[in-house]
Amino acid sequence: MWAGVALPALLLAWAMRQLAVDLPYWDQWALVFRMDSLFGGRLALSDLLTPHHEHMMPVPLAVMFGLARWTHWNVAMESGVNFALALALFAVVAVSFQRMAARLQRSGSLLVLPVLSLLVFSITQHSNWMWGLQISALMGLLFALLGLSLLCEPEVGRVRFGLALMAACVASLSQAQGLLVWPLGLVALLLVHRAALLALSAWVAVGGSLSLYVFSQFTTQENARAFLQDPLALFQYCLTYLGSPVVHGSQAGALVAGALGLLVVAVLALKTRPLQTIAFPVVLALFSIAAALMTGIGRLDYGLEQALASRYISFSTPLWIALVSLLGLHVPSPSSRAWRRSVAPCGLVAVWLLVALSGLGSWPAARAHSDTLRAARQKILAARERIPEDPNRFAALLRDPALAQLLQGLQGGGQDLEAFQIEHAAEIDVLLASHGLDFIDAADLKGVGDSSLLVRFGLVVMKKYRLSLFREGAD
Repeated sequence: MWAGVALPALLLAWAMRQLAVDLPYWDQWALVFRMDSLFGGRLALSDLLTPHHEHMMPVPLAVMFGLARWTHWNVAMESGVNFALALALFAVVAVSFQRMAARLQRSGSLLVLPVLSLLVFSITQHSNWMWGLQISALMGLLFALLGLSLLCEPEVGRVRFGLALMAACVASLSQAQGLLVWPLGLVALLLVHRAALLALSAWVAVGGSLSLYVFSQFTTQENARAFLQDPLALFQYCLTYLGSPVVHGSQAGALVAGALGLLVVAVLALKTRPLQTIAFPVVLALFSIAAALMTGIGRLDYGLEQALASRYISFSTPLWIALVSLLGLHVPSPSSRAWRRSVAPCGLVAVWLLVALSGLGSWPAARAHSDTLRAARQKILAARERIPEDPNRFAALLRDPALAQLLQGLQGGGQDLEAFQIEHAAEIDVLLASHGLDFIDAADLKGVGDSSLLVRFGLVVMKKYRLSLFREGAD
């Protein structure tokens, strides 16, 4: 059993070592303004509290800034933090299952723990393993599940409740989906501790206050209203999102898997009495459903295929952790006559096979992504002598009337940024050359970030402070 538990983690550690590249990726380039403040000695509390898109993430940002100081912002090292968070996440779900099985006097750990390990450490989540910015997602998920697991214990004293409150606060200040811990924690308290009025009041007061603060930092996005025009598409998006951990890469397959996964969890939950004894799997399944709805409302405008994004799999995995845990409670003892007639062991093996096949199928995409970043890094290193060390050149560029005219065309033309950059490539090149910022071709930065201008600014800042990419031996 222990070999089956350890092998997925060891394989992931090997894969991360093979795939990690010391080069910021996509949204990570937006952090260069804060890195400029960090290494320039101007970092302020506002740098932690400023939202990143729809996420308030001061806790993971503090971790990233501390690690950046230590490693000179070697983003490949952030993958190690992601791996540590995955180990902690596995510990939470494994211990919770073991305690639940012991209370119910069930013995399904032999089959359950290897499947849980494969789910948690699956390479299908390669975006989260390779992308340092996803510390926020994994931290939000870890602390949300930790808080819920503490509340689902039969005995919740002051210390355990206080730890659950702290875990929920960290989850809320790490990722938008972390806010789901508050309504789901309320479900756990009502399900398991119906008479705990003081705990309920404290949970609602803290959760309500923190949620109002987080929501007050955001404005409603237009694309968040797309689901109102097509509720059926939102339903399909959510099912595809939920099925992606076990059937990744096929929209139709993931949709069917999501529907079947929900059905099996519902049937198993209804078969297990009393319901409060399986509170943790129940809230895990509800967490994934709520995360799918939250993501679907905000991302439906990008199409159904977007539900298969590798970075979302971490949030749909709790549904399958719930399914595997409930199946494990229905596994009879191998020495009993019921073993041969039980479908639970077959179900666990089927989930293991599906997750393993999805992981194998996603490896080429993970490898291709790593190769793209590696090739771009080599192009950047080849051009490093031409990269200036004066970020003020960008201040002059931003004041240039020619740039203002270009940006007016972007705002009024209805194009996305990538299409706009392609159409106006010649004008942008002339503008960059006039400010001495044409040190690398935009084509060499393809796949690294959505704005070549932002990437260029990031490279200038990184060279100014001699960060990891530009330190001796970076080749």
